[in-house]
Amino acid sequence: MTTPLIPLRKFLRGSAFILLPSFLILILISVLVSQFTELGTRNEILSLSSFITLLSFSALAFNWCRISPTLTPEPLLAQVYQCGVDLFLASLLALIATFFAWFQLTPSSLPPATQPILFAIHWIFLTLSLLFFLVSILQLLRVAKQID
Repeated sequence: MTTPLIPLRKFLRGSAFILLPSFLILILISVLVSQFTELGTRNEILSLSSFITLLSFSALAFNWCRISPTLTPEPLLAQVYQCGVDLFLASLLALIATFFAWFQLTPSSLPPATQPILFAIHWIFLTLSLLFFLVSILQLLRVAKQID
């Protein structure tokens, strides 16, 4: 059984459920747009830490789906598990995106014409990673709202 929430806590949770999706989408768009300028200045915003952060969210979801069905109904736990899988995939996509960003910036014997190709591959993997992350986090928020 869940315990009833005090009114302030209920208000704060409700506010978070309303504000978070819009701002997460705004952050996603900002990060993707910033990728075009940051690689030109060699000032990487998303590095290996993005992989670790996404992997941590995946672990959170996997741990959440292991709780007792008395606290969260079984169908919701199945949704949380699927989010954990998607967050794990997002973390691996972020790792690959980071590799292509680093590979593009390191001096190598590759011709300069490969730079735009490597950037495009980086951006594709980053976009897929962030979309997986956004969809999964929004789903986790919907689950949390149902439990509330």
